[in-house]
Amino acid sequence: MTRLTRMGIFCCQMIREIVACERQDVKEVITFADLEILELGELPSLLCFCSGSVAFEFHSLKEVMVRECQYMMRFSQKKSSTPMLKGVKFTRRVNEVRSDDNLENTIKQMFMEEVGYSKHLKLSESSNFELIEIWRQNPRENFDFKSLKFLEICDCSTLTCLLTISMAMDLPQLQDLKVKDAKLMEHIMIDEGPDEEVLTISFPRLTSITLESCSNITSFYKGSKMLQCKSLTRITVKDCPQMFAFAYTISREQIIIEKIDGAGNLVSRVADAFVAPFFNDKVELPSLGVLQLSPFMKKTILPSDKLQRLWHDQTLGKSCYFLNLKILKLEGSEEGGIIIKAFPKLGTMELNSLPKLLRFCYGDSIVFPMLHDLRIENCPEFTTFVSNFVIGYEGQVDPNVDVLCLFNDKVAFPTLQKLEILRQFKWKKMWHDKLTPNSFAKLKHLKLEKCDGLSSIFPSSMVDRLQKLNLMEISRCDDLESIIEPFHSTESSPKFVFSRVRWLKLESLSKLKSFYPIMHTTQWPSLKKLIVNGCTNVKIFAQEINSQALHIPSEQPLFWFSKETFPCLKKLKTDQDGAKEILELTNYQGVKFVGEDEDDYYSYYYCT
Repeated sequence: MTRLTRMGIFCCQMIREIVACERQDVKEVITFADLEILELGELPSLLCFCSGSVAFEFHSLKEVMVRECQYMMRFSQKKSSTPMLKGVKFTRRVNEVRSDDNLENTIKQMFMEEVGYSKHLKLSESSNFELIEIWRQNPRENFDFKSLKFLEICDCSTLTCLLTISMAMDLPQLQDLKVKDAKLMEHIMIDEGPDEEVLTISFPRLTSITLESCSNITSFYKGSKMLQCKSLTRITVKDCPQMFAFAYTISREQIIIEKIDGAGNLVSRVADAFVAPFFNDKVELPSLGVLQLSPFMKKTILPSDKLQRLWHDQTLGKSCYFLNLKILKLEGSEEGGIIIKAFPKLGTMELNSLPKLLRFCYGDSIVFPMLHDLRIENCPEFTTFVSNFVIGYEGQVDPNVDVLCLFNDKVAFPTLQKLEILRQFKWKKMWHDKLTPNSFAKLKHLKLEKCDGLSSIFPSSMVDRLQKLNLMEISRCDDLESIIEPFHSTESSPKFVFSRVRWLKLESLSKLKSFYPIMHTTQWPSLKKLIVNGCTNVKIFAQEINSQALHIPSEQPLFWFSKETFPCLKKLKTDQDGAKEILELTNYQGVKFVGEDEDDYYSYYYCT
């Protein structure tokens, strides 16, 4: 290639260097005698022209153009000879041309300026170790970050802290911050010393924070200043087992608890970090819409095995905090205790694998005015949403709360549309006989799975609230005996109408005997598919209502029905003996006995 006059390399995503020295016997000097023009463009992984210990001689090189090679920190390890070089053109900076016969110094200087003016900066030991070293020492001496919008750190094992307060003040445009696989990172930001003039640290345009697989991180911010992120809409924390606070003002070693022991002596000890809430009163996040705290793997705890509370009581008392929260997802905390209070814009909430969660919040009552999706899974100690009993360190439960009833008159869900509860074992009843007005009146989707302990699902007084219910699926609830709770009524045969249910599935309910345990009628004017499988205790699948019958059977059927009970029924899947014959004898010839296919669920549920 000694006769080469022009070299141009463009749009190669993976190129890290142009000349690779893979052998030990490489020449100490490589000469490009006739090369006049060198162009490097849109090479996002390029680090240098050559990383080996080689000197280059460019006898005829007159022009070098570098465009969008944001991680090219140097040209080569040794100084290159460029006697004819007129300049280096750096096209991202308005076709700026630098005149310098030292190609290495020019590239390095341009890199420093380019990083400072960059809008998207990614730090990674695998791709730009030198840049991480510069950042670790003092990036403010080399870079100006006033234009930086996206900052990403991954695969880093040297940084223990990313930002100081003074560095944070130089990031007015920062919008997105991601930190992943930073093994030694303890805090994202720290207060480097007392500064009476700075009372508030502000990230005015920051909208998203993601922390993932940072095994040693304990907090986002450690310091005493107010942390203000007025535009922050999303926080995601995944697989950060040591993280117990978003911001905190004292170290874990300083938290002291004094208590009286059994002998009446005052004993002091260092408290666990979960004494502090995840969000304290030094944090302002008025636009936060999505909060997700979850492990990367099921075996990992979230976000720390010390976390007990998310919010400080004083924080929740300020109306400007957290009022825009729409999605809350908590998953996998081994030591979950008191969680949070209501938020007026919260639309989706999922509580998953929180084995020591006892309640949702402290107080006398709670309303979720905008919540439309609620999912609770594997929270075996969860007893109620709200109570004013102070839970101590031993996890006592309020003796005044009916721990066997999840939804009572102290909690309201006026807009809830989708409710899924899985693997719960604490309650004997789901709903209290008396609920707040309009609670659950908009419910469309109900799924209960493996909720052992329940003997029934609905109190009879609640059926009238379920007139918008489209889908009802109940499976593997081993203690369930009836769907509707028995009650004393003056009516000889009460009627229950589910006017919009299109899909009904009752599966693997080993103790289920009947829909309602005494003589009754039900109507399903919109039901199109019915699934009844694995309900081995049901002796009679269905029996026709006969007003002239004098004998009421000792065994209640699962359904009492007439021609008006299932007017729209199209498909039936069941392993019940005699179901087909019973329906055919009562003029339900249009019903098709089918297997359950995957698309049915969506077609029936999402039909308007």
